[in-house]
Amino acid sequence: MTQPSHTAALQSLKIGDDCARALDALPGIFDEVVPLTQKHRQDLGHTVRSLWEDLTSEKEHRAAEYLSSPAYYSAYVRYFLPWNIIRLSSIFGSLPLELKDEATVVDIGSGPLTVPIALYIARPDLRTRKLTIYCADKTERILKVGQNVFESLCVRLSGTLPPWTIVTLHQQFGA
Repeated sequence: MTQPSHTAALQSLKIGDDCARALDALPGIFDEVVPLTQKHRQDLGHTVRSLWEDLTSEKEHRAAEYLSSPAYYSAYVRYFLPWNIIRLSSIFGSLPLELKDEATVVDIGSGPLTVPIALYIARPDLRTRKLTIYCADKTERILKVGQNVFESLCVRLSGTLPPWTIVTLHQQFGA
């Protein structure tokens, strides 16, 4: 049995043109949706590090509403969201996913609407489909931020919003 070469594995991580365009547009969108004060901008690297430590700690030690803090959700959106978009776009772009009109997608622990954003970027064929996407997260503010990022990105990439109904749900899951 032959193993794929490292080159083949790296090719599977290649991002599409829409993803590259989206990544180029995101910093400006973030500045509009989640503007930073000069102080928060200077502290951003430290805040990203602090958030990373919080996210990789045991759940019982994690701040319950870590994404409700303006400094944390701003750091999350600016650092973690783009990486998650790249990863999910790569997956969604290669999935043999066939969603018909009126299909429903559920994203539990949605954060800033990462799944709808990545799906929109990776699957231009779905942009005209009438989808309902339920996005649930325990932090209402991050859902609103994600909705604004999603809408701004769609308008920048395509000039219009898709016929998707995005239902945000402020829900607590687990213990």
